[in-house]
Amino acid sequence: MLLKNFNILRKSEMKKLLLLILLLTACSADKKEEQPKTETKQKEVVQKELVEEDYIKRKLPQPTEQDINLDGNELKPYFLNHFSIKREESGFEPEAETSIKYFLESRSFKKQIILTESIYGLGEYLSITIPESSISEVFSLVQKLYPAFEKFKLENTEATASENNVYGKMNFEDKFEYIPKIDKNGEIKRLTLKHSGIGPSYVKIEIIDLGNEILVKYSFETT
Repeated sequence: MLLKNFNILRKSEMKKLLLLILLLTACSADKKEEQPKTETKQKEVVQKELVEEDYIKRKLPQPTEQDINLDGNELKPYFLNHFSIKREESGFEPEAETSIKYFLESRSFKKQIILTESIYGLGEYLSITIPESSISEVFSLVQKLYPAFEKFKLENTEATASENNVYGKMNFEDKFEYIPKIDKNGEIKRLTLKHSGIGPSYVKIEIIDLGNEILVKYSFETT
C-alpha cells in the first residue's frame, strides 16, 4: 500500500516537473524572439540619432575647380553641380527675358534649396534659400567662389578694399565693399558684398539671416 502511494506521488511530482520544464522552455523561446526585435529597435534609434547629428554637423560641399573662376555668376553652377534638381519651373515672371526656379535636394538637407534666376536686359538676378545654414557658413562659401572677397573677415564693421588689374592691356581699379547690418544683440543679420570694376557695372551679393534659413541674393547690374 505504501509503495503504491509512493508511486502515485512520484508520478504526480514528475508531471509537475515536466510542466515546469515546458514552461521554462516556452519562456526562454519568447525571450529569444523578443531579443532580435529589441536589438533592431535599438539600432534604429542609434541610426536616427546619427542622422540627426549629421544634419547638425553638415556643411555645404566644398567648391571644386569647375565651380570657381567661371565667366560670370559662380553661385548658380555651384548649386546645380552639387545638388539634385527635383523639379523646375519657368516663365513665372512675364517681364523677364528668362525666369526659372530650381528645387534642389540633397540627403544632407531635410528641406529643399530653392534657386531662382531672372534676367532683365543687362541685369542678372539670383536668389537662393538655404535651410539649416548660417551667415558665417554662406560667407565662407562665397569667399571660396569669389576669392577676391577673401580680403574681408566676418566682423561687425564696414570695410573697403581696392586692387589694380589689367584687362586688355589697360589698367583698371577694382573696388570691393563689405557692409554688415547688426541687430541689437550685436549679431550680423545681413551682409552685403559689392564688387565694381570695368565700366558702370557691378556685382552685389547679399546674405540675409531669416531665422530658419539663409537667403542669398546675387545681382549683376549696369548703372
